[in-house]
Amino acid sequence: MKYIALIKPSGEITAEPVSKSNLLADIQRFVGGSIQICPQQSTAMIDKSLVLIVNEEGKLNNLPYNPVATAVYGHPRDHITGNAVIMRVVPDDIAPFDSRARLYELVIEPLKIKLAQMLECHGDE
Repeated sequence: MKYIALIKPSGEITAEPVSKSNLLADIQRFVGGSIQICPQQSTAMIDKSLVLIVNEEGKLNNLPYNPVATAVYGHPRDHITGNAVIMRVVPDDIAPFDSRARLYELVIEPLKIKLAQMLECHGDE
C-alpha cells in the first residue's frame, strides 16, 4: 500500500491510501477532476522533494477555498481551491509515499507544526 497526503478545504490533513497501478485515477478522485501540478514557489511550505497537486479547474468549478493548501503553495498572488494532494518528487516523476508512518514523519507532522507557528505569529499582530 502507498500513501499520499490529502489537504481538504476544512484544513484537515490526512494520509490516504493509493494504488500504484491506478495512481492517476486515485489522484483525480481525491482532487475531483483533472490534475494540475503546482509549480514550486520559493515561499512554499514544502521543500523541493515534494509537490502539490490540485484540481486543474478548481477555480472555474467554484470549489471551496483551501487556506491550508494555499499556505503550503506559498504563491503571493494565487490561491488553491478544493482538495489538494502532496506527493514525493522522484527522478523524472512523482510518487506516493511507501508508508503512512513515513508520510506523517516527512509531510503531515512538519506541516502541522509550520501551520501552528504561522497562526501563532499572526495571533501576535
